Amino acid sequence: MNTTFQQIIREILLLGIIAILASPLPIFAHGGEDHTEAKPQTNVKQNIESRTAVAGDFEILLKTPILEPDKEI
Repeated sequence: MNTTFQQIIREILLLGIIAILASPLPIFAHGGEDHTEAKPQTNVKQNIESRTAVAGDFEILLKTPILEPDKEI
């Protein structure tokens, strides 16, 4: 009976190894993405003024165009 038990354990281990090796792991791989590409640059406007205020856990950022005298926005 001991040899039968060992044979069953061997078969279970063999089936487990085959299942692991034959698993569809390549399905979870994603292709076509190149993480080395440079990200597109954003346009930075030079005529914007920003102010920051901190109150406790909150931070407020206000961006406004630079105001010039006698000129409408």
